[in-house]
Amino acid sequence: MPSRRSRFASAMCLLSGLLILGVSSGMAQPVNDACVNALDVTEDGAAPAWSGSNVAATFDGVFPCAPGRSPETRPKNIWFRYTPSASGYALVTAQGAGDVIPALAWYPSGCGTSPASCHSFRNWFIYDSQARLLIPVSAGQPQLIGLCGWAGQQGDMTLSIRLLDPPCDLNVPQGASVESELQCASDSSNGGCDQSFTAFDPITPGRAVTGQLSCGGVDIDEFGNVFRDFDYFKFSVPVDRLVTISFKSQYPAVARLYGPEFEPGGCYGELLDTIVNTDVQSTCNEFANEFFLAAGDYTVSIAPTFRDQLDCGTGYNGYWLLVSGEPPNCPADIVGIGGQPPADGLLTGDDFNAFISAFAAGELLADLTGIGGPPSEPDGLITGDDFNAFISAFAAGCP
Repeated sequence: MPSRRSRFASAMCLLSGLLILGVSSGMAQPVNDACVNALDVTEDGAAPAWSGSNVAATFDGVFPCAPGRSPETRPKNIWFRYTPSASGYALVTAQGAGDVIPALAWYPSGCGTSPASCHSFRNWFIYDSQARLLIPVSAGQPQLIGLCGWAGQQGDMTLSIRLLDPPCDLNVPQGASVESELQCASDSSNGGCDQSFTAFDPITPGRAVTGQLSCGGVDIDEFGNVFRDFDYFKFSVPVDRLVTISFKSQYPAVARLYGPEFEPGGCYGELLDTIVNTDVQSTCNEFANEFFLAAGDYTVSIAPTFRDQLDCGTGYNGYWLLVSGEPPNCPADIVGIGGQPPADGLLTGDDFNAFISAFAAGELLADLTGIGGPPSEPDGLITGDDFNAFISAFAAGCP
């Protein structure tokens, strides 16, 4: 006859099993758990196209960007049938709640087929737990979309869908050059060190360069990594000065500034800063930043912010990139903010105070001209001509 302890243990095991069974059976599968039961959605209104959960969903279909080889990590995917209200391009975005990291896939050939694109958070320069797809659509023609959590995650998510406005006008600066990479979806001639060889285009300060960006294609791997076009350009700064890097693009892009090469003939150096656009509603706005750069050689790159299937020929591929030229001649600009050389292209009280101090001390910082004043060159002497030249230039301001 079993002991009291063994009978108690058996009862607890039975109770645990019943509780587990009760909890599991109490969780209904989502109505769109199976591909054939895809939920009909359209573009966002006052709220996202869909809000809900994939809890208790099962796996069916092919989902290469959310890998999972065990039952626990296999994608728990749900399905949507999106019918566009107009033709063009639709941006589909999924956002997870809490720690849920979503992944999206687009199946233009329907259930039981492989996706044309599959993307998760790994497709960003920045991480914010979103997944995105850019897909071509025709009015009234349904598109099949799959959604799941990364590595088997389950939880609340939202699905947003919006039709993009037509591509904006870049207003490319007059005299801009064209990148050497004329073939779309290629990194052959200015892909930096992203290939087995190094390839850079030059960019002339003061002259913009224009080109095409793309990402996506059929090279989908289990991590959602697909081709993304990076264009790299090298430029030189002959003397220490303030430099502005600016760009416009028809789809969100990111520009990155790199320091001098770590070794001669090597790749670009340290990443100094990033200028990024993440909002499709801000395309064709000019994005810019100023940097004070020491004399030397630098690299600037531009690429799509996302890997969300920006195919060649969409009309959203264009960009221009500009590194500012030499600063205008401004004799009264002798120091930077804080009163220390070098000049920074700005005319402030720091310049005035620095000149007065240098003039009183007989320092060469106050030597702006020669005997007789401009256009005479500085002559190593501190005279009234230098004082008058500074006052006139300061009153005139910088061009």
